[in-house]
Amino acid sequence: MNEKNPFNTLLDYERRLAAINPSFVEKSVTKQEWTGIGFKVGTLELLGDMGLIKEIIDPIPYTQIPGTKPWFLGVSNLRGGLISATDLHSFAFNSPAKMTSQSKWLICGTERERFALLVDNVLGMKRFYQEDKLHSFAETENEEINPFVYEAYKEQEKVWPVFNILRFINSQKFLNVAA
Repeated sequence: MNEKNPFNTLLDYERRLAAINPSFVEKSVTKQEWTGIGFKVGTLELLGDMGLIKEIIDPIPYTQIPGTKPWFLGVSNLRGGLISATDLHSFAFNSPAKMTSQSKWLICGTERERFALLVDNVLGMKRFYQEDKLHSFAETENEEINPFVYEAYKEQEKVWPVFNILRFINSQKFLNVAA
């Protein structure tokens, strides 16, 4: 017995659409996806996990801390909370980022800690499916960043290395900010 109810009507529409365009059904199947934020640091275009990037803001004033490495910008007050700020360009290329209207702070963190990463430009949100993940990929041209790149995704012909923010902030090199 084929009753006319909304669910059966939708199934009938799906069957008819699949007969016209079989690729529709393949695309409509829920796929596991990963979402990141694309950003630029010098010549590098990287992705950061969107789950760790809480917001993107224009750089705000900060207080330098004497006796720290040049890439550690200092601390800043963000809506009543103290956050540390790091110049990712300076960390990667040993030269400070050139501040432009495109420079942004990625406010990253977990429930316990928040921090800012200064990047040269934010390239937007990127979504990838599991089949876009590369099982092997060339390292970036930057030896300072390579230890923090653990996977990559392919978008058409472009390879997007994923910068592991948690690995970066928990590394000895990052934690040792004293000059």
